[in-house]
Amino acid sequence: MRVAAALGAFALTATLTTGAAILLLDANEDANAPPPAEPTATAAAVAARPETAGTATVLDAPGSGGLLRGTIVEPELGLVAGALDVDVSLLDDLLSGGYVPVIAPIATEASNAAQLLNVNADSAAGAIAAALGAAHLVFLTDVDGILNPTGHVIERVPLVTGESLVHSGVVKGGMIPKLEACLQARKAGAHASIVNGTHPRALLACLDGSITGTTVV
Repeated sequence: MRVAAALGAFALTATLTTGAAILLLDANEDANAPPPAEPTATAAAVAARPETAGTATVLDAPGSGGLLRGTIVEPELGLVAGALDVDVSLLDDLLSGGYVPVIAPIATEASNAAQLLNVNADSAAGAIAAALGAAHLVFLTDVDGILNPTGHVIERVPLVTGESLVHSGVVKGGMIPKLEACLQARKAGAHASIVNGTHPRALLACLDGSITGTTVV
């Protein structure tokens, strides 16, 4: 069972694989800012204290290994990847060796490997989960899931109607890339959820069904 996880200003996104986890760190709060040349202190702290006890951790420097290759789709946004290609060969090797990869969502430009591009961490997590054939994609955020107009959690989002929640305005802001990533991962066969990460042991609770949040079905 493979798990991939992504951390934003607060949020952790997890993509689960068999007995393994991938942490995805959102290195930049501003997606339009220049991509960093080095991993942040936060990334290093996550690498030093992984939640998966007894498992070695590898911190992937931004753009290293050719894991993420991106293409600029909207030049007006600057050095931001709007389309992603994922090479999972490095991740497969690390996971097979019992490592927990910690990845900064920075891509190399497809047409120029020397150029680094910013990547939305949620989008990167969805793309990696789909490419890996992950069993689970879990977003840990600071709300209980996707909320309907009355403020109640939408517990189940059918794959066929997920995009309509964006077009109708029900899903807004930072929840949009999370839902889009869940849809991408679900289409590839993953169990995709958005849950409240402020609850103790939220990731494990999501996996055993103790907390539900929003699940794309």
